[in-house]
Amino acid sequence: MILAHIARCRDPPAVPMGLHASMTPAKKDASSKHRRRRAAAITILMFVLTLALTLASTRSPVDASPPLFETTAPRTPHPSRAPSTPGVPLQIDDASVSRPSMWLRGRVVSARTGLGIPAASIVILRQGRVESLQSNPDGDFEFVPWMPGDYVIAGASHPDFQPFAPAHGNDGLHLRFEPGTSFANITLVLAPLIFCDGIVKDEQERPVPHAKVRFLSTGRWDPVSAPSQRTFEADETGHFRIPLIPDALIQAESGHAHSRVECLCLITECPLRLEVSDETPAANLLYIEGKVLDTRGDPVPDIRVSATSAGLRRARKEGEAPINDGGIDEDLLSMLLEIETRDEAITDEGGYFAIGPLQHEPYDVFISTVPETAVSAMAGTQELRLTLPEPGQARGHVFAEEDDSPVTSVSFVVEKYRSNGELAGGLLGDRFRQSSVRHDASGSFEFRQLVPGEYRFHVAALGFSSATQTVAVRAGETAQLTFALKRARAVRGIVTDAKTGRPLSGAIVTAWRSTLQGDWSEAVAMGSIHTRPLLARTTADGAFELAAGDEPLWISHEGYNSWVLRERAQEGRVLYVMLSLLENGQPPFEEFGGVGMAYDHAPGLNPTWQIQQVVPGSPAERSGINEKDMLLAIDNVSAIGMDMLEVISRVRGEPGTQVRLRLSTGSAGREYEVVLTRTRFSE
Repeated sequence: MILAHIARCRDPPAVPMGLHASMTPAKKDASSKHRRRRAAAITILMFVLTLALTLASTRSPVDASPPLFETTAPRTPHPSRAPSTPGVPLQIDDASVSRPSMWLRGRVVSARTGLGIPAASIVILRQGRVESLQSNPDGDFEFVPWMPGDYVIAGASHPDFQPFAPAHGNDGLHLRFEPGTSFANITLVLAPLIFCDGIVKDEQERPVPHAKVRFLSTGRWDPVSAPSQRTFEADETGHFRIPLIPDALIQAESGHAHSRVECLCLITECPLRLEVSDETPAANLLYIEGKVLDTRGDPVPDIRVSATSAGLRRARKEGEAPINDGGIDEDLLSMLLEIETRDEAITDEGGYFAIGPLQHEPYDVFISTVPETAVSAMAGTQELRLTLPEPGQARGHVFAEEDDSPVTSVSFVVEKYRSNGELAGGLLGDRFRQSSVRHDASGSFEFRQLVPGEYRFHVAALGFSSATQTVAVRAGETAQLTFALKRARAVRGIVTDAKTGRPLSGAIVTAWRSTLQGDWSEAVAMGSIHTRPLLARTTADGAFELAAGDEPLWISHEGYNSWVLRERAQEGRVLYVMLSLLENGQPPFEEFGGVGMAYDHAPGLNPTWQIQQVVPGSPAERSGINEKDMLLAIDNVSAIGMDMLEVISRVRGEPGTQVRLRLSTGSAGREYEVVLTRTRFSE
């Protein structure tokens, strides 16, 4: 608009010669004043334009890093569904322009390969303002905040990957910017979508071209985290390809003909075969709809709501009819959640939820972390109301134990204890757990909207050992927490092909199990890795380096079996990891270096370790080790009183290396020593 205005000022309409020649002196003076004013306006506008361009250029960092991308605000306000506008690299020729005082640099990578994902859309949110940018061909992205404050990386997506779309159970990457704050190496991990092929046919076994295959539910995945595309069209031959979403319901349709509703369950075999018929009606799906309100009656967003069969109500005594007291039999619920679909939803900005599709029967609907809020309702009920108890919050700091310096990037897992004082496991645990990554230059953190109760906070940071604390959160109060983390040791390693010895470039080292099966099991497992950091990736010579704590490490590469390191790596010593190739048709498995025996505390002799199992044909069996023998020492260091991690660290190791064990034949038997050569085992 400024440039257009200047152009108009520079080229005024031409004045007819006759009119110009007949001007009086007074009119000439007025015209001269007008020209001077116009010239002054042009000068001012040119100055404003120059200043604006200068300010814009100073926003972009200039160094050897990937280019900064401009951000544009999409129209939709929902962070997980906000469309992205492809970023345009800023071209800056002036090398003297300084880096802005606040910035972040990150990368979007595949959980399977560790490689960067190009053209991934990243959504950043602050106080209702949504901005979108796009990763470059290497998966890298950069962002410069427009003002200090709290920001959230609230979404990342790509058509071939499950979106990073935080909800109540996984509330995103939080960043607090102050002048001078910068964050590097922010990693967003996207799980690849697993696809299932199929064909649509009619009753005469003829392919149905351009039939529609619709997802009726998102199964075990959170609705927000499931792919946004819910309808897929078959090609001319009736063939289609859909993402494998565990326990999702699908139905094919062509005109007035429909298929039966199919579940993508554990027993589902791909390719699918869907048969449409005019006799089969469209699915008549029932939902339970409602709102979650706080104690003041205001809607509460981002709350997970669950529905379970009314048969899960607590009974007064075994054998008696269930009592509708709002209580849920959590043990039964935990068991059934492992084999049944997830009937749950996340409240939107207005506190609204819709759970389903459901069977035509009564359900107990409750806030997932507070089963005692359960309200009974028939499938199809609308305008149900749930009240969130007055929440509390937790606040604190994370710092390095050695020098009290703040730990600026921290992963949190916050788990609420059940009413029986235990932590929930399995899929029930998902309802009592939320994970988050916080980036704060001062090491501060804050969690709000915590339902009153006992919580366990698990804190982890790259380069530090993890820590755990338990705290009571009370309504309307703030619990204070302080975590002092020990700096971890440096670990260096080289990854090679076990058969050829060739260095493997691009192998990834992670603190979570990397599954590569490409089936229903992997689709289930891939739903929970979005905010876990990628620790390292091997270079062209197969080398990696990282700061590791006590957590296990998995080393994987596409086309190879994974290697798991549960032993403590010695600082200054190079690890040599040899990955074995996958065989045709063989599912991948995890390997480690060991001697072929399992051990546990001896009954009644807690500080002492007893051999529980010996693998046939293993070095342990060949040396004469038997079950119930007692493990006394490892490499001349007493094993009595060692913790499990230390025993594992000393017994396991690289294949081909040796370990000396001293054992006894029973609690008071003869002692003997063996020297074993470690070999390769599957875990």
